[in-house]
Amino acid sequence: MPSYDYLKMKERHPDWVWPRSDSHMVLGIPGSMECYKTWVEPGNSFSPGVCSFGVSIWIRDEADQALYTPETMPLDAFEWHFREGELPVVVSEWDCGQTHVESRLSVLEEKPHVYADALRLILTSGQAKKLTVYLVVRSYGACGGPIESARENGDGKIIEVNGYPLIHGLKRFDDFAAVDCYGEERDIGSCIVKNNWPRSRRASDKCGWCSLAAAYHVALAPGERRELSWVFPIYLPKSIASHLVKYESSLTMSAAEREEEAARRWRERMSPLEISVPDRQFNDMFHATMLHMLMMITGDDVRIETGFYPLFWLRDGVYILNALEKGGFPELVEKALNRLIAGDFYGGFSSEADAPAEGIWALAQHYLFTGNRKWLESAYPAIRRKADWIERMMRTGETLYDYSTEMVTSFIRASMANGLVCHPAKDGLIQGNMDHHIPLYWINCWAIFGLRLSAQCADALGLEEDSQKYRALAEELYGSLLRYYPKDFRETPELQGIYSFSVALWPSEVFDPETVREEFDIWWKTWRCRDGEYNVAWDWSYFECAQGHNYLRLGEWDRYAAILKRFRDHQDVPGLYGYNEGKNSVKTDGQPTYGGQDWGFGNILPYRGWDRFDCNMPHNWTGSELYLMLRDALLFEKGDELVVGAGILPEWLGDGKTVRVQNAPTHFGRVSYELTSSGGKLSFGLKSEDALRRVRLWIPSIGLDRAYDGGAINEREITMEA
Repeated sequence: MPSYDYLKMKERHPDWVWPRSDSHMVLGIPGSMECYKTWVEPGNSFSPGVCSFGVSIWIRDEADQALYTPETMPLDAFEWHFREGELPVVVSEWDCGQTHVESRLSVLEEKPHVYADALRLILTSGQAKKLTVYLVVRSYGACGGPIESARENGDGKIIEVNGYPLIHGLKRFDDFAAVDCYGEERDIGSCIVKNNWPRSRRASDKCGWCSLAAAYHVALAPGERRELSWVFPIYLPKSIASHLVKYESSLTMSAAEREEEAARRWRERMSPLEISVPDRQFNDMFHATMLHMLMMITGDDVRIETGFYPLFWLRDGVYILNALEKGGFPELVEKALNRLIAGDFYGGFSSEADAPAEGIWALAQHYLFTGNRKWLESAYPAIRRKADWIERMMRTGETLYDYSTEMVTSFIRASMANGLVCHPAKDGLIQGNMDHHIPLYWINCWAIFGLRLSAQCADALGLEEDSQKYRALAEELYGSLLRYYPKDFRETPELQGIYSFSVALWPSEVFDPETVREEFDIWWKTWRCRDGEYNVAWDWSYFECAQGHNYLRLGEWDRYAAILKRFRDHQDVPGLYGYNEGKNSVKTDGQPTYGGQDWGFGNILPYRGWDRFDCNMPHNWTGSELYLMLRDALLFEKGDELVVGAGILPEWLGDGKTVRVQNAPTHFGRVSYELTSSGGKLSFGLKSEDALRRVRLWIPSIGLDRAYDGGAINEREITMEA
């Protein structure tokens, strides 16, 4: 969502070095407001806060006068990863000639509502080098905004932007320049590219196009390691009513100390769940997708993405909540569930028919994971209310509307379908509205699932009448759906079966695997892998991942593995396992295009940057579905049975290799297991916090399927079967 003035300025000056805008991620503290989130592009160019300014590190090799700018380097020039694979310190590594560059970006909450980013730059070289390092600051960047004034305060370390000390260096810079944009429309980046260093040390520009740079001369001996670092208090003096919020920043710690403190706090914040499989990408993907979900939590709300979607969107949100539940964050989930207790419909497309059942799923799962009966008693009126909505949709002979959803997109506010929940029931099935059409299997699978969960919750509270009612309704609707099946299961060529094949087994558990297996087989051969080539769904990436989850539940491990490989090979935030939603913004050649949409919320801020495509990433419905698939690949609940190993791949079971899961939250309390291969045998040991009635060790990739009494599972040795 670039601003108009940004697009016009870019049009006038195509020779300036503009932001990449081909990929980004969001760095933040769970619960912090959107304004305090940090936007980061490849090479760790970033904006400290929404509509703040852009920061980038450029390096000139003085020997050959080569200038290296992350904005113009190919995407594969960067290695991007989280610290230790699981802590949200964003590490970007790249080379400028013989010099290796490592930048490390972290954010720390100094005290409530006071945040600061820390950037560390570490340089090493195999030979003697003389470099000039530029800290380049412009009004445009990953998520830039106006810079009306800029100057250094005279000590060679602190730089004031828009009248506040927003850049603090540990080392004195060797030179400093700031330029305005009057008349000839100068830009500091253009001056550096032309190696024409300006002499002005302050700038003022009411149009907000000031830019500045600090220069550091670095002489490296062979093998020497040198570090430069800065701290960026996140304060937005050009935001509305900024005068009501006092500028505060203690700045008592260096950037390195801040990184260590941020890492320490994250270790405390993370749940005790640990996984270890002989596949680094699987481990990294598992942790990274969870980090994106955590960092984008805004207040008590989980978010699909922060900035692009300025609201809690129920459909996407319940997947995120389920991932947080399984990741071991029940306290965060419980706060977020207050919305679902208070209301039934949330999301930018107004009130949709799948919402009541999805809300029941989130509420019921919290009870199943926590076993908190008192909490369930408080939440049950909301479950009953949502179940009653499902019954109304099953029985209605007229179109039902609901206008309780407040924040919706402008094109929905202007649509006659605003508030439309469902049409009259037909063939015993709910004719519900979702995503601007009526996907029968999606709506009715969710409704059946919601009713069954409602009955389960009623059982837990001893409410026999409710239990019988909801169970009977569920079976009635299930019978109607079975009579309709397989009509329209593959939907239309345009939809490619995205809804049916994303809900039939996971998460609804409505269909028996053998009932739908043939349809899944036909669909794989005619759509997903037609002509023997895997067909990536560039749009709606969460549905593609959900389809992999359904193949996992089918035991079609090779097809699950193919979809997992797609998400390894095609990352929109490479190395950090972030994914774009799609909407035609990524083509099959991988090149992004901008369609000019803001999705019509009408209150999304115009940024100076982020202009090459409709970028709502990392998208947390995709990330949560991927996380949930990876978790279920290791273990999942099916009724009173714990299923272990469905997604374990053959190569993980080579001699001497181990798959280990520790303290995994389940419906049966925390579960730990270890599966070790040695001498053609598997050693399987499992421990559970609560009593297990039944354990199924099911590893389709090696043809292993064995059931055990839950009390007799510890340290059992199994002969590996082919």
